Amino acid sequence: MAQRDGYQRKAYAMRRMSLAVMRLGRATSTVEQDKAARWARLWGRVSEIRQFKLGNGGGKGNGNGRR
Repeated sequence: MAQRDGYQRKAYAMRRMSLAVMRLGRATSTVEQDKAARWARLWGRVSEIRQFKLGNGGGKGNGNGRR
């Protein structure tokens, strides 16, 4: 088994996070939404992506950030 370097690990984690975000968009129940959001946060943490609140009303629990 080949060893991955840091860039490959980060790219893999970012890909998994994007899949979880897409799954979050397709989720129909709150249980599915919570599970997908949890996976997206965890993969984002692995890929070193920081969560932040947008100044325009976007971010956690405040809609989609559009005006």
